[in-house]
Amino acid sequence: MYSARRTGGTASALNHGFRMARGEYVAWLSSDDRWLPGKLARQLDHMERTGSAISHTAFRTINAAGVPGPKPVRLAFESRYDFYRSLLRSNAINGCTVMMRKALFEQLGGFDESAVFTHDYDLWIRAILAGYPPTYMNEPLTEYRKHAGMGTILNQGKAEAEFMATAAKYRGSLSRLLGALRPTVGRGR
Repeated sequence: MYSARRTGGTASALNHGFRMARGEYVAWLSSDDRWLPGKLARQLDHMERTGSAISHTAFRTINAAGVPGPKPVRLAFESRYDFYRSLLRSNAINGCTVMMRKALFEQLGGFDESAVFTHDYDLWIRAILAGYPPTYMNEPLTEYRKHAGMGTILNQGKAEAEFMATAAKYRGSLSRLLGALRPTVGRGR
């Protein structure tokens, strides 16, 4: 087993695993989360049908005991513009729902190993800026465990500060992209 603690964190472990992967697609599952049966097959079918290089799905939260919440977490953006604009304020993509072509991962240079909490968010932004927008499946195929011992909860202040720094790094590039996508007022959809 490849230990994230011993080698430099989650980004380092993911980079190692993805580089060692032999398939055309890569995905990961954190140790306390669960994929629902058929997740990979359904998402692969979606990506093949849409020609997507990267995709993500809706998900359910589960508590520490594994009991699912009452409703799935679904994204409700009316347009790509709205989705991209949300990325200036938060990371709407749950990493364990993502599947991507290994070639895209390699093209983007992998996860930023200096980022402890935002390595995934950083990669999503780089994919978008490189012209590979993530497609979305509005189907909950992952169960994301929320509990008091989560690193993002235990280190909330550090995670928020890192997010703000990462968002600031890409704010100009993402704002230019948003300017090109901005809906025109007064025109129909």
